[in-house]
Amino acid sequence: MTLKKTSTPSSSGTPDTTYSKYIGKKLYCFGDSITQSVGATNNYPTYVATKLNVTMTNFGSSGADNNRLRCIVCGGTSSGGLTFTAPDFSNIDIVTLTIGHNGGVGSSTINDISGITDFNLYPDTFYGNVCRSIEYILNQNQNIRIYLLTPIQSLNSTYITSTAAATTAIKVIGSKYALPVIDLQNTSGLHFRNISLFTSDGTHPNPSGAQRIAEVVYRQMLSY
Repeated sequence: MTLKKTSTPSSSGTPDTTYSKYIGKKLYCFGDSITQSVGATNNYPTYVATKLNVTMTNFGSSGADNNRLRCIVCGGTSSGGLTFTAPDFSNIDIVTLTIGHNGGVGSSTINDISGITDFNLYPDTFYGNVCRSIEYILNQNQNIRIYLLTPIQSLNSTYITSTAAATTAIKVIGSKYALPVIDLQNTSGLHFRNISLFTSDGTHPNPSGAQRIAEVVYRQMLSY
């Protein structure tokens, strides 16, 4: 696909209209606290939306694991007792799904959904919940473009382990559904040497960190 050039790149903080691929489209972003990040300056989806010149709704939820992600996307009550109503995907163009820090992957594998023809019956596991979320979205609107994002690196010892496992799992899921995977663990530019400069606590991005993540996300979204 050839991307139509419409103008020269704009300065930081204003819409980048170099490409017309997503201008005027509607974007939903799902994830945990790194996606939610209270305050626009700590919020990478806001920067992504500005760069792409799209309308964005942020469904990030602090503390969300794969179970809560599924409930936010599909509707339902999470294991933590939070109840969600599924969003309307009928007129949405783009979705990003980011999950993996909280709860980890555990012993879940892609075999969790093997042989199950009804995605609503996928088990309450990492693979089951993420795959069910994908299939629910596409069942509502086959034209939605879904991007899977891996978690960023962290100085939290628990997240160090869960991030690596989630990155592997998300790549497997991306391959199964032929969806683009944006590997923030390995390409965000936030790593063990500089993460204290780009986060408030070794995990959650500060404004500079959010901008750095957004730069990778929006450029890769344009390239796929």
